[in-house]
Amino acid sequence: LEAGLPSSLIAKLSALSELKVPSFSTVSTLSSDSVDPFQTGNDLGVDAVLLGTIASAGNGEVLQVRLVDPRNRREVWSEQYPLASAKTLELRGQLANKIASTFELELNVAEKKLLEKGETNSEEAFQEYWRGKHFWRNRNKENIQKAIKHFETAIQKDPAFAQAYAGLSECYAVMNTTAYGDMPTEKAMTRARYLADTALAMNYNLTEAHTTLGVINLKYFWNWEESEKHFKIALSQDPENASAYYWYSQLLTILRRFPEAMEQAALAKKFDPDSSGIQISYCRGFYYNRKFTEAANCLQEILKDDPNNIGAKHVLGFVYIELGQNEEATKYFEELPDANK
Repeated sequence: LEAGLPSSLIAKLSALSELKVPSFSTVSTLSSDSVDPFQTGNDLGVDAVLLGTIASAGNGEVLQVRLVDPRNRREVWSEQYPLASAKTLELRGQLANKIASTFELELNVAEKKLLEKGETNSEEAFQEYWRGKHFWRNRNKENIQKAIKHFETAIQKDPAFAQAYAGLSECYAVMNTTAYGDMPTEKAMTRARYLADTALAMNYNLTEAHTTLGVINLKYFWNWEESEKHFKIALSQDPENASAYYWYSQLLTILRRFPEAMEQAALAKKFDPDSSGIQISYCRGFYYNRKFTEAANCLQEILKDDPNNIGAKHVLGFVYIELGQNEEATKYFEELPDANK
């Protein structure tokens, strides 16, 4: 499992060829007779390799799974799972929990519910859904189109897969923004609302669908009360949902409830520390609370790791105006795209 990827353990196991780390389905096809897992792990620069083979045993076949540490060339553990009566998704859940326990990692609430409840019995739909989630977490104009394609394929494989509708609704809720698409606002919001409502009709407790409805009421209908209601429902279902905290902080900022907005932004950062947008939102919270020096320091930390971060530079320019450092502000504004046109 490669260090530095998003904390979601299931995403690490389920995303396929687009990720550097071998997925469960990829590694499980490897044979210990033909692959040296220690060398493979070192070549990939990962901390562990999950290796699986199918073997005959007694009354049927078993899946033999090994987790090895390539750096120290040792086997961490090995397990056998009978395949005669087992379901692939059940095995995935057992393996996910075993690996999470080994590395002291935690699945978030939504992931636990997905594994325990079994939103779909279709292995293909499940795989497509997690491919979509991978591209959603790493979204840009190109990746969000890939996410939409995978969510749509998941729905085709299982038309009753509520999680896939919820994932697709999240995509369309941002498709009217310049960062992700150029879809007309009415079309994007109408589509997102339909998909979120469809997901909730199947499972009212889906945090992604409630988050989407909160965003739609925030961005499109300007119905602050309805927006806050959905964000609170989302967070009651999944207290670790960074996206819901992020959008809730945006609503609270509009309502000029700045200290509360800062609290929500901090929680978003806690549960998704690798998201650039969430980090900027957290820094911007200092700006709205008129803590301009703290805001500048916060944004400079982002630029240390990502010197070309346009969002950080944009906010930092306004921060330096408030600090009376107009030359610094001008420097950052001039580095923005099309600043001289």
